[in-house]
Amino acid sequence: MAWKRYPKYQKKIKTYKDYTHFSFSNIAKKKEQLENKKEKLDKKLIEVSFFERKIIHFREGLDNRLKSRIDTLYDLKDSYVKVLEDEKTGFFERMLGDEKYDDRAKNKFQSIKTQMKNILKECKSTATKIAQQELGKIPTFNFVWENKIKGDLEYNINFLNSEINRYDLKIEDIDNENFLTNSKYSSYAFTIKRNNPNSFLEDSLDYCKFVKDRITSDLNTIRADLKPVVSAYQIIEKKEQKEKEKIKRANEKADKFKAQAYAFQEKTRDLSEEIKKEISDQQNIFPVCPYCEQTLGLEPHADHIYPVTLGGQATPENMVYVCAKCNLSKGALTLREFINKRSLNRDRVENNLSLLGKKF
Repeated sequence: MAWKRYPKYQKKIKTYKDYTHFSFSNIAKKKEQLENKKEKLDKKLIEVSFFERKIIHFREGLDNRLKSRIDTLYDLKDSYVKVLEDEKTGFFERMLGDEKYDDRAKNKFQSIKTQMKNILKECKSTATKIAQQELGKIPTFNFVWENKIKGDLEYNINFLNSEINRYDLKIEDIDNENFLTNSKYSSYAFTIKRNNPNSFLEDSLDYCKFVKDRITSDLNTIRADLKPVVSAYQIIEKKEQKEKEKIKRANEKADKFKAQAYAFQEKTRDLSEEIKKEISDQQNIFPVCPYCEQTLGLEPHADHIYPVTLGGQATPENMVYVCAKCNLSKGALTLREFINKRSLNRDRVENNLSLLGKKF
């Protein structure tokens, strides 16, 4: 069509650049869909090619088996035509004096046709028997062609019935006045036809060729679509791999830091036991909790003013005895965060810690 010559109506040929913006999961899904379609069509092509070879083998074997009968059939057809040709060349004119000639000619024609009919029946019977033996186990072959314009088109064929029908022949008379010029026997002309003429795609080999052509066309389209997708997939896969390696290195680095932090915390806690002894006289200097200014209780807790989890060290300047309630509430909070959480008086807390010689 003329409109196909205009660029804006032509189908755009996609390249890998049309897919590089896809996420890895989406491009992988697209690639998998196309590969599944290709695999499905490849299997269908192998299947129909196998059936095609089997049909060709069946026909060759059957034709060889029926060769003598087919030759006889054509000999009879030639003899039938010869009778008409003899009449055309004046053979019958020489027999005009014989009143019984017409009856004898008609009987001869009928005898030849009867012999041919018997041969055709014999051929059909043999073909049916052999077809059932060799093709009887082949199921009805179904093919769905994905047509973007007309939608999915479904075709199917039963190879057994198709091949039997190929040998289901009959003799049909032809009333053709032009068969032989000026022939009074022209009405005896005949042709050999199928009892059930095949409609579109009912012949086994025609059907196989049609399906193979459609599959080949679809495979070429899928290969063209798949090529840029595979290229884009490889590019995106490399990027994805780099990102994974980057994340892996970051996780390994984080694990390393965690291990170092854990080792530091364990070392700090071990030192804390020694520092507790050094600051044990705090209760004599400042007998109340420096945070809430309530009693320290029977079992005061040693708190790290700057948390160990944030790098706080076990030193006399960073450790102070506080009440159990404040220590449990403070946890891993900084001093500022803890004061805001408990709504404490910042100046008084800092003053109390300064009196104890603490750094914060």
